[in-house]
Amino acid sequence: MLTPHINFPVRPSIEKGESLAGYMCRFYGANGYWVPRPIHKVLSALYRGTPEKATNAFDIAQSVVGDSVVLDRRWWLDSTLIKRPSGGNQRAWLTLIYNPARFCPTCLSEYGFHFALWELPLVQACPLHKCVLLSKCSLCQKTLSWSKMSPAWSCCCGKSIATMPAASASQSAVTIAQLFAGSDDVEPSDSFQEHFGEPTYDGYCLSDVYAGLEWVSELRDIFLMLTTNFGELSYRRRRPTRWSGPRRLSDLAVQKVLK
Repeated sequence: MLTPHINFPVRPSIEKGESLAGYMCRFYGANGYWVPRPIHKVLSALYRGTPEKATNAFDIAQSVVGDSVVLDRRWWLDSTLIKRPSGGNQRAWLTLIYNPARFCPTCLSEYGFHFALWELPLVQACPLHKCVLLSKCSLCQKTLSWSKMSPAWSCCCGKSIATMPAASASQSAVTIAQLFAGSDDVEPSDSFQEHFGEPTYDGYCLSDVYAGLEWVSELRDIFLMLTTNFGELSYRRRRPTRWSGPRRLSDLAVQKVLK
């Protein structure tokens, strides 16, 4: 049986914009422990999003953290579903990223916790520091895994993640990360938002971003097929798109992603 957080002597609060996996790592680390293996199994099932397993994992996670942390049921169990034009629902993403764990070392150094933003599929860069999110140790080259994460935010080899160098990200990766960070569904910390500034676009959610990126990807594929065929107007028939186009992404954002 898992020990509820209320029974631990040190009980840090979850930060605004902090990931659940990162909070668990930070909580147990503050008490001098590694995250228990059963917690990893619960988190893995919750992040994977399989309906039956995710619901059970959500209930277990909520019972462990207790009343001091209210997990957002819509985020974990409901808000990943978006309506399709043809009818029915479609998941905006197949799964959240649990492993490998991804970090911006500068953010980790400045804020001391792991952002939920970094767990979203297609987010590969830090929108603030414009670097590639790390998923491997710069010293031993092993994958940064939550099950092997040191309580002091270090790789299993002892290398501190906050001191790892990160390469500059491409402009398109930064633009996409900024679009995700500006979504109404993403709750950044107050200090992060202060440094990030006012979003370029507002009034859109994550499903809009994913729909828009898929639309841009298909448009780009069609463009490449046309140019490859030396300007011929005929090209092979593609599968129907799931969305007709980005509902709230501006033309400027689409142009940036296409670059």
